[in-house]
Amino acid sequence: MPNWCSCDLEIMGPAAAIQKIRDLCPVTQNEDADAPGTIPICNLFPTPEELTNIHVGSTKLPDGTQLTNWRETPDGPVAVDSEALQSKYGFSNWYDWNIANWGTKWSFSLHEGPVDDPALYPDPDQGYLTGTFESAWSPPLSFFEKVSADFPECTFTLRYFECGMGFQGLVIFEAGETTEEYSSDYRGSRGG
Repeated sequence: MPNWCSCDLEIMGPAAAIQKIRDLCPVTQNEDADAPGTIPICNLFPTPEELTNIHVGSTKLPDGTQLTNWRETPDGPVAVDSEALQSKYGFSNWYDWNIANWGTKWSFSLHEGPVDDPALYPDPDQGYLTGTFESAWSPPLSFFEKVSADFPECTFTLRYFECGMGFQGLVIFEAGETTEEYSSDYRGSRGG
């Protein structure tokens, strides 16, 4: 079980760019209609489908064959062609791909924050998307670096807190670059 890193995200940019992000990541409404929706933000840079159901680790077939990367099928585990996946994606499984490309092992969804308060966001030509999420072990810095390159007109501000290992920080991404970064020890109650 991982420590959880609590993250606050703010995306600012032209209204059309924010709408494009919203279109790529449609909100899933929670059972409580008054609760904020959930945004599958990982849709902006998804794990390749071919890697998503690969198990990493060792399993033994009835004939004694050991498998290290495999898929579960109705007939039992089946070996995957790790070399072909490595050649195609640079990785042979979802775990290694996620760590390298997102900076965290599991996907995450944004719990939408306030977006309609004119006092918070007074410029009608600007779009805003805010919310919170939890990521496993660490903030998904590599993910937002990549996504900010795909949306260069937007600014992505990520604040993160992890009380289990005692760290926090703030990173601002613009056009695929880290433009501001701060980190320090943390003794609060978020994350962990």
